[in-house]
Amino acid sequence: MKNHHKHKFFTLLEEVFVSNDPDLKAYIKKTQFIEVNWFYKRFIDLFGQEKKPYLLDCAIMFLGMLHRNFHYNFMVNGTNTDPHEIISYSVKRLLPLVDEVANSGDILLDPQTIKEWLPSCPNTKNQIEQDISAALIDLKKQVHKQFTDEFERQKCTELISFIEEELFKQSNPRKFVVDSALQSLKQLSVDESKTTLEDLQTMIDQYVSELH
Repeated sequence: MKNHHKHKFFTLLEEVFVSNDPDLKAYIKKTQFIEVNWFYKRFIDLFGQEKKPYLLDCAIMFLGMLHRNFHYNFMVNGTNTDPHEIISYSVKRLLPLVDEVANSGDILLDPQTIKEWLPSCPNTKNQIEQDISAALIDLKKQVHKQFTDEFERQKCTELISFIEEELFKQSNPRKFVVDSALQSLKQLSVDESKTTLEDLQTMIDQYVSELH
């Protein structure tokens, strides 16, 4: 949301949908589907499988609430808009909303709709796997350039290889040990490659969530 605010993404969205650029419109639409899917997956993590049938609707309503709150607060407060305050306010409204929708049993959109929206989305499991693999290769290259000490170089390389094997060669990757290996790389002060360690953590979080 900080990036949206910094780059005036909400204003850009409004301009896109009154433009005549079909490729740009298609790109923005796909980006919105990816965003909805991301929130839907996180809501499953937060609220559990028993509420899964209702969580796509809740993700859409939450995004509408969040984006509109940002939009109108930015109109009033400009650059003084506080993202933390708006997010906190919106999340507090979300919690009773999820309970109310689940208790009512009302469903507007079947969560299976996401598969129709994102049949070949860049953020599907296969693409994320490719992105993680590319990031790990870049990280290995960075380690070989950065560390002249053979012991330190080997230690970092083994950590990266361990992450790769745990994610892609185990049927049920142990996320806690992958997170531990990433934390060790951070403590060893490995310089950033093309993908930061924080970005890698985000991709791994999403990849593991797609497996469940």
